[in-house]
Amino acid sequence: AEATVLALLLKLQLNAFYSGAYVLSSLFNHSCKPNCIKLASAAPSTPAAPWSRLFVTSPVAAGEQLTISYLHPCEQSFARRARQLRDQHG
Repeated sequence: AEATVLALLLKLQLNAFYSGAYVLSSLFNHSCKPNCIKLASAAPSTPAAPWSRLFVTSPVAAGEQLTISYLHPCEQSFARRARQLRDQHG
C-alpha cells in the first residue's frame, strides 16, 4: 500500500504542471528548443474546470513531434540553463 501511494505521488509530481495535472499535456516530450508553448490557467474560475492550451510557435512538418519545454520560464534562458548544467555536472 505504501509503495502504491508513493508511485502515485511520483506520477503526479512528474506529470503535473503549474496549475494541475493534465493527462494529455503530460504526453508531450521536452525540448530545449520546443515548437509549442503550453499555457494553463493559474487560478481556474472553478476548481472543476482548469484549462490547458497548446500553441504552435514555429512551423511543424507533417509527422514531426510536437514538443514543449518542461522548465519554468525563469529557467529557460540558455545562459542560465548552461550554468545550471555546469554546476550540476561539472
